[in-house]
Amino acid sequence: MTLEQQLKNLQTIGNPEFARRVAFGLAAICIGLIAVSYAKNTWFFVLMAAMIGGIGFACRGTMRHMQQAAKAWRSGRSQDGQVVISITEGDETVHYNGIVRLADGKGWAMQFVPPQGWKPEVGRPLTVKLYFIAETVWPALLVHPQGVLLPKAQPKPAV
Repeated sequence: MTLEQQLKNLQTIGNPEFARRVAFGLAAICIGLIAVSYAKNTWFFVLMAAMIGGIGFACRGTMRHMQQAAKAWRSGRSQDGQVVISITEGDETVHYNGIVRLADGKGWAMQFVPPQGWKPEVGRPLTVKLYFIAETVWPALLVHPQGVLLPKAQPKPAV
């Protein structure tokens, strides 16, 4: 996947209207499952609705960061920086972490959404363009010539 395709996908997924449509769709599915459960006189579909609702609720934080990243790209407020990526493997997932350094030396310890369409080099500094929004002091989006990195959670200042 090219950088342009990744940025286009980010603009689509990071659009607040997209998030509203997804939330509406999940709510409609949950209501439908509860109605089926009532009609069939079983709890199975209620449990499915609760599970879908829980998954949707858990995705809210990452969705917010994707919206911030899309907004940062549109803002054009950027500066050069570097990131050193580390990868840790959990039970079933791979976690991308990094230390991001701004030109003035200020740094942020960040967790990233797993990159789509590219695999960043691990353990050495990568030059990236950092994009910001007015609401935060940390970069909301990192753009490397091969792809984008999106924060997964609120970063912490690095030492």
